[in-house]
Amino acid sequence: MRKFKPSRPCLLPFRPLLIVAAASLLMSAVAPSTKADLIAYFNFEDSTIGGSPDFTSEADQGLGIATTIMTNYNPADITTVSSTFTDNRWPTDVDPPLLALGMASTANNSPGDFDIPLLSSTGLFQDMTLSFAVNVAGSGFTMAVLWYSIDGGATFINSGNSVVIPISGVQILSLAVPTAANNQPLLVLRLEFTGGQSNGGNIQDIIDNIRVEGTITGTPSPTPTVTPTTTPTATATATPTSTATFTPTPTATATASATPTTTATPTATATATPTATATFTPTPTATATPTPTPTTTATPTATATATPTTTATFTPTPTATATATPTPTSTPSCIPIVIEGSIDDTDPTQTDKLNRSGIPQTCPATTTCAIFGDGLLHHYDSYTFTSTSGSTQCVAIDTNTACMAARFIFTAAYLGSFDPNNICTNWIGDSGFSPDPDQAFQVEVPAGETLVVVVSNVTADATCPDYTVTITGLCTGTTPSPTPTSTARPTPIPRGAHRPRARPTPPPHITPVPPPPSPRPTAAPRPTPPPHLTPVPTPSSPRPTPAPRP
Repeated sequence: MRKFKPSRPCLLPFRPLLIVAAASLLMSAVAPSTKADLIAYFNFEDSTIGGSPDFTSEADQGLGIATTIMTNYNPADITTVSSTFTDNRWPTDVDPPLLALGMASTANNSPGDFDIPLLSSTGLFQDMTLSFAVNVAGSGFTMAVLWYSIDGGATFINSGNSVVIPISGVQILSLAVPTAANNQPLLVLRLEFTGGQSNGGNIQDIIDNIRVEGTITGTPSPTPTVTPTTTPTATATATPTSTATFTPTPTATATASATPTTTATPTATATATPTATATFTPTPTATATPTPTPTTTATPTATATATPTTTATFTPTPTATATATPTPTSTPSCIPIVIEGSIDDTDPTQTDKLNRSGIPQTCPATTTCAIFGDGLLHHYDSYTFTSTSGSTQCVAIDTNTACMAARFIFTAAYLGSFDPNNICTNWIGDSGFSPDPDQAFQVEVPAGETLVVVVSNVTADATCPDYTVTITGLCTGTTPSPTPTSTARPTPIPRGAHRPRARPTPPPHITPVPPPPSPRPTAAPRPTPPPHLTPVPTPSSPRPTPAPRP
């Protein structure tokens, strides 16, 4: 299920497209001017109840091109709902307040990210705030966090600004954008919701009138304007209308096309050299030589000599050598360790889950362990490493997956060991929120200590068919969780007694006499008077057997 391969970069599915979109927005030089303005505004009124929310801005950012929200929220869990509250509504908005964004299954979509691209040619926006109206029902989100990106969405930075979402009633919440985001041409703001507890299909959060306000520090190239005149002319006469109207402008919407690049180069070296050599050389030698020699002369001599020599020589030379030595070949190093794994319903379970704070752990540590409190069983995988470094290391742990919504996963790190029944014991850090599709965090690992990385499902009894964990900065001499080794049994040495000895087949009617330790000479037969000769058998010699009848 698991294999190791070289590290690879991980990107959000829409990030490369944002870079392209930024390039397409390059414009000619702007004439310096300063004015306070509405940069982006989302009132969700151009939707239908029960349909997909309209994520296109009612303002054009001063660029003539409206921006569009991009989200990781499961489309099945967001919809357009009826709403008449006017909190945080832009004063000159001409659309009637009828619709808003509704979000369900908050636990399965936590964190819920809503990204607002504010791309320009030279960086036109500064001194910004992001505000919105929210109405919570049931187990909705408990916190909103502001993130921002200055590279078109490739990486996001936590602004450090967050607000607690009230548990009831309509509220207007506002977040200040850090000055580091001022005048950034590839700026993307992320409004992130965390702490949802409901898995149900009812709407728990209603969001409306999202506004980004600030100062536009530049103006696009002048465009032709229509000048009213009281003198009729033979040309087209334009009559201006002095009515402030927000007119949604259909725009080319950047469509996220996920193009993950996966390079799988598994390299696992385990040398197991069992050498079993069994040499068995039986050499039986059976020699049976019956030699009956009856001699009849004038003095009849009956001599029956049966001298079978049965020699069974058994020379086993067993050599059974079984050496099973599966020894992982590894050299202590600090190269990135890449693990590919999956979680299914056969994996072990932990009691409860960690609370996703939305703040990834860093070096030195800045966050503390917190348990969510659902008391349910969640499947997990764990990986154990031992640091071979002579000093404390700051280890980066990055998780990448396509598992979203009900399949969200969460990664945490422990020092020494992991207790699935007490998931805060030995905890040293976690990723803050689920990978979407990528999320990294850092932990400090002292010299010689054991690091345990645990990947678990956020939803009880859920699964995740594929994820990748990349660990950077950890010097180890072994691979994680090696398969237990076993020693092959040697081949038993054969016993000669179990081998039958070769037996000679005696000639017909000849009874072989086993040779005594020292063969005795055959005594001469006694003469008997004729005509009746009765051969007297030699003592200790067998009687001759008459010749077979024809």
